Amino acid sequence: LLALDHKSLQNLLNSLESFCSTWGLTVNLKKTAVMVFNKASVVLKDSRSFTYSGNTVPSAKSYCYLGVIFTLNGSFKANVTALRQKAMRSIMSLKRALHFSVLPPETLLRLFDLLILPVASYCNQVWLPIVVWSKLNKSNTPDLKIIASDPLEKLHLSFLKIAIGVSRKSPNTVIWGDT
Repeated sequence: LLALDHKSLQNLLNSLESFCSTWGLTVNLKKTAVMVFNKASVVLKDSRSFTYSGNTVPSAKSYCYLGVIFTLNGSFKANVTALRQKAMRSIMSLKRALHFSVLPPETLLRLFDLLILPVASYCNQVWLPIVVWSKLNKSNTPDLKIIASDPLEKLHLSFLKIAIGVSRKSPNTVIWGDT
């Protein structure tokens, strides 16, 4: 439920309670939380006063909804970090299962697109525009250092370095040019 003020959210919770009561449904309060988005990224006192069916709805600093991590300040940094970690585990799993040195680079790049990229870019319609916007606000003309500092591009570069069998300290421009 989304609302712009305290009263509206409590009204929505009351409506949900009425609907669930009518249709014999229940809400699991262990999986329910209130988040009041704010720039300070702190749990506000207002977020602790919401009730559902006579029970206080807990407040949270972050919440994972359908695999997307939301935080109080509206940043998706924690989400991107979690996706990058999951994708790195996928890369290492793929590396254990296959001998990268015997596969042609085109096959490895295709495997990245089919097996790693979907993990790393999960639900990117929600978080990617905000992440890209924050990068563009820092610089109107992103240079290679800004591009290479992006967590998802770091993941891509790590995969490329593993795939072509070079040191992880190899220059990024050489890796981009070679692949």
